[in-house]
Amino acid sequence: MAIYDFQESKPRWFSFENREGAPGMGGQTNLGAKGSPSGSVPAGETLVLCHAQGEGILRRIWMTFANRTPEMLEDVRIRMRWDGAPSYAVDAPLGEFFCQGRWGMRPMENAFFASPEGRSLVCAIPMPFRQEACVELYNGADAPVENLFYDVDLTLEPVEPQAMYFHCQYSQTHGEPAGIDFVWLSASGKGRLLGVCISVLQSEDTRGLWFGEGEVKIYLGEEDFPTLVGTGTEDYIGTAWGQGEFIGRYTGSLYMQEGCASFYRFHVPDPIYFDHGIRAVIQRIGGGDKALVLRALTAGAGIIPVTSSTQMRLLEDGLGLDAVPEGDWVNYYSWDAFTAAAYYYSQTP
Repeated sequence: MAIYDFQESKPRWFSFENREGAPGMGGQTNLGAKGSPSGSVPAGETLVLCHAQGEGILRRIWMTFANRTPEMLEDVRIRMRWDGAPSYAVDAPLGEFFCQGRWGMRPMENAFFASPEGRSLVCAIPMPFRQEACVELYNGADAPVENLFYDVDLTLEPVEPQAMYFHCQYSQTHGEPAGIDFVWLSASGKGRLLGVCISVLQSEDTRGLWFGEGEVKIYLGEEDFPTLVGTGTEDYIGTAWGQGEFIGRYTGSLYMQEGCASFYRFHVPDPIYFDHGIRAVIQRIGGGDKALVLRALTAGAGIIPVTSSTQMRLLEDGLGLDAVPEGDWVNYYSWDAFTAAAYYYSQTP
């Protein structure tokens, strides 16, 4: 449909100025002179941002609040339900849902998320629903969310039969030992993988080493070995030979400091559909000069050498680090901490 074609579509904006998004009911306090632009959410409580009835598409979510510390962005969660489903399709920390990662806010804009000056959170992923849409903000912090401003914008209109429901699955490691891949998405049924935002916190003993040798592997259905395999962490987001900070339409690395990283990729140019479930992982593999890896081992880092640049397949061939020449690059399994917000569509709400 062209941008100038007429469509039977009714816009609705939900905010503190029109909590119900009702026609002709917005901006009525203080004689219409900006009477209720903001509010707050006490610690431990949930605020319903939007509860829409009918059929339509949620188009845009924008919000900001005063105390936007990394801790608040981790403790405050956004939750969504579609069509009266018993469980949330979205339940994730604000910072990671809005593609900021877990290290605070930065100015950015990609295909689906934005923070024009690093002070607001914007999502423009289209989210269809057929009976109702419910968006909530849960404050799991010890302090109130203060000076909260928000808009949830949608259109009431017919939804095509093949339209799927938006989901966001939040995952994190829980102290798994080295050698265990981080599963950032596990879903059943039919759907489409839209993308992922991943954050990494290296262990103290591996600071200064490169965390990102791990490959992304995507298993379709009940595969024992994946159909889709990448070649390295930075390769997955389209850069190479390590990564710095950059922002792109479909890939980016918002935060890259010693020991900490946040990066994203959206599978729009290269769509990934699945019809019997999906499981996506990233290997927790780092790398560095042999001397630095030996130093980490001596410090008790619990890492497991995997390969070197000249003596490949250390694990598979039964070789040890003593077979590796000085100055060689050595890859190793780590127990670095990962978190992820994986975005996907599913046929079920």
